[in-house]
Amino acid sequence: MGSRTPITSILDKDESRLFFDVIFGLFEFVSRKYNIATELWRDNPGKGYNVNKLKQIANEVWSHTDLIDEYIASAKLPCPQREIATGFKSCCQGKYFIERHLKQGSVFISPADNNVYIVRGLVSTFDEMFDDIRLPVLVDAVLLPFCGKIVTDGLMNVYPVIIGKALTSELKNMYMTAKQSQSIRYSL
Repeated sequence: MGSRTPITSILDKDESRLFFDVIFGLFEFVSRKYNIATELWRDNPGKGYNVNKLKQIANEVWSHTDLIDEYIASAKLPCPQREIATGFKSCCQGKYFIERHLKQGSVFISPADNNVYIVRGLVSTFDEMFDDIRLPVLVDAVLLPFCGKIVTDGLMNVYPVIIGKALTSELKNMYMTAKQSQSIRYSL
């Protein structure tokens, strides 16, 4: 009997390290190019980044994905990192309902187009991150392709709203319909 890789709702340590190497390289490039929160890289390289300042940089990146090509050209990335950074241009930025947590990731539903996605956590599961929050929950997030999976940039905003029974039921039906029709998206 061959061993199978277990399905997990987070990236493994090597994947996580690779993701952060690429995204922080991109964020640092944009930060320095546009003089946005450059103190992040000077004052505390590699440790405890200010999330609000990272979000400023991320907003610039996801609003102008052509910056990714500039970064790739200037950074002379090795092939795997270049492919990952290029994939980030396919980001999906918007509001999503997190409807449930599964072994392979959490169910994100886009109210804009009703697409259903399975999204993995970077270093923690969404179940752990939203442990004390009743699902479904509305978040503002950027979904990114990464090594055949979907992840976020790690900089989500959670809306402090209570979702009623009717919408909860509708979201559950959207998930079940996508599951039955095999239209759940596991990659971008």
